[in-house]
Amino acid sequence: NTSERSAYISIINEKYSITKTIDIVQEAYVPKIELASEAIEVEFESDTYTVEVSSPYSWKAESDNDWIIVESKTGIAGVENLEFRVARNEEEKVRKGTIRVYNSTHNLSAELYVTQKAFEPIITIEPKTLNFSVEGGVQEVVVTSNFKYKVSTNADWVSYTKTESGITVTIPIYEEDGERVAEITISSEKYVASEVIKVIQNGLSKESATKRFFYTSSNGKIVTPYKTDVFGASIVSNTYEN
Repeated sequence: NTSERSAYISIINEKYSITKTIDIVQEAYVPKIELASEAIEVEFESDTYTVEVSSPYSWKAESDNDWIIVESKTGIAGVENLEFRVARNEEEKVRKGTIRVYNSTHNLSAELYVTQKAFEPIITIEPKTLNFSVEGGVQEVVVTSNFKYKVSTNADWVSYTKTESGITVTIPIYEEDGERVAEITISSEKYVASEVIKVIQNGLSKESATKRFFYTSSNGKIVTPYKTDVFGASIVSNTYEN
């Protein structure tokens, strides 16, 4: 009953005309919707969660944020689960929302407070250092990241292309004395997260560097003998005398 009720019990001794009375008051029944949890903290990744709902009547559920998607929009009287899904949090800050479970006819409601953790950018690279010989070559770098990343380098002699697993780095022949060093940076435009790949290429020895020959055409362009398309002809060999 939704109204308070009262009664009494009388204990009587007729012989001596003695009476004692016990007053009994019973509180009114107050129907309400109860949730197994009033607050829940969820991870930044997208996932599905359930919370038990106890209600004397059927109920509806709604969210105040579009990143909280309520799967169980209605429930029946008794004990039933409220199911909801959260979208991935792309921001580096905590966000909060509320799910309201209610019955409008009986003016009943309960709220579930949802707190989602901030996004944690993660990026790893393997290997972190690339070593190349004088001849240059191609090497692969595996990049693992939970966000979209960009690639940049501080040297014009370093070429790279993005692949499904990371990047492919291409280095040309280096015909100078000593080694040269460059960096490739993997970073995000949105988050404060980055990794650096160190690129090291060996150069010619001092002895080799002082014994190099250069061909120059009449228009001042340098000819590279190891290429096969110089002047549109195939160069098959070079002989140095004296």
